[in-house]
Amino acid sequence: MVISLIYLINKIGYNKLFYKIQQPKMKELWDNKEDEAWENV
Repeated sequence: MVISLIYLINKIGYNKLFYKIQQPKMKELWDNKEDEAWENV
């Protein structure tokens, strides 16, 4: 029980960290002019 609780806390912490690292790159990919032009075709 204790081991699974520690595992869960570590997994949540890792996911938040990964999201923070990934967020600027995803914003760069989503907010580009080429993609916007393609969507408006």
